[in-house]
Amino acid sequence: MAIELEQYLIDTLAPNLNVDFVASSTGYHEPMSIEWRQHLRELRGIPVYIYDLTTKSLVHMFDSKTHLQDNLGIDHGDLNDKYFNKNKVYYLRFLFTTIPKPEMNVESIKTLEDTIILFTAIRAETTRLMLQEHRSKSVSAVNTINPELSQEFASIRECARGLKGDRVTIRKHLNGNYTGLYRRV
Repeated sequence: MAIELEQYLIDTLAPNLNVDFVASSTGYHEPMSIEWRQHLRELRGIPVYIYDLTTKSLVHMFDSKTHLQDNLGIDHGDLNDKYFNKNKVYYLRFLFTTIPKPEMNVESIKTLEDTIILFTAIRAETTRLMLQEHRSKSVSAVNTINPELSQEFASIRECARGLKGDRVTIRKHLNGNYTGLYRRV
């Protein structure tokens, strides 16, 4: 009688939860198909639009935040805290929003694969530029008393080794935080 009542409730209420539709079955569910995942994302997810501010166009529309996070590899906390709550621009170029922007061009929308390739390329280029920017800078150590002892060093680290000093103090001299000579001897 309990099984009949359970089956009656399943049939009449038609729950949309993760339930078996057969009363008293084993409770084992098969893995969800890709089609059903897509369908549930469309039903329950909040659409996320990615706009490219340099081209003023829609890059891609994801069915949910989770779908975006999984495919583009963006941290959930960063996505919410920085890009949705504070409207920061991702890599000084992309705007994430749940609100469609009618003023943006939608004709050049990219496929998911092309969007992933674009974001991978932007990340690689940004990383390359950051490495170039933080590349070691040469340091000239000029000896004002005996110019023959002046030296060129490839980096602050080499300068610190050569002068038997510390990098922090040398860096402060180079940045103009300390005036005067490095060593007065």
